[in-house]
Amino acid sequence: MRPKSIVDWAEVISALAVVITLFYVGYQVKQNTETVRTTVLNDISTDLNRLFTAGMDESMATLMVKADNNPESLTQVDKERLFNHYGLFISVFEATWRHREAGRIAEEYFDTMVPVLCKTHGSPTGLDNWFEWKEAITQGYWHEITKRCNFAKPDIKESWYPAPK
Repeated sequence: MRPKSIVDWAEVISALAVVITLFYVGYQVKQNTETVRTTVLNDISTDLNRLFTAGMDESMATLMVKADNNPESLTQVDKERLFNHYGLFISVFEATWRHREAGRIAEEYFDTMVPVLCKTHGSPTGLDNWFEWKEAITQGYWHEITKRCNFAKPDIKESWYPAPK
């Protein structure tokens, strides 16, 4: 069809404008998706750096060793610090798991983090926390990490930081 009148030309130009607009919108959506992924990766990196920096603190490292070697000697302040430390690890890694589930980060990126979580929560105190507070953790995440880290439920007669029942 060859346009014969101004109305025909207007329709052709309008159709071209719509096609160009759709390409532009598609490009913007792609750019926004990449921006979200970049922001997510940056946030995860910042959170992990904060966690590792806290773990490098001599008092926290000493507290973690004390908890694993002699949990009976923990004061209430020690327990609060440990609970918050383990909780922060769970929170950061759980958020990362959710980003992976939503497709915002690659499976491979999450896979690089699993050994860190296995090491952190694989200690006696960490396992106690992991199993005692199971209901406070997203169940899909909890089950995946429990399986991948080969976590076995410890014999918790009395948790060092009991969850409310």
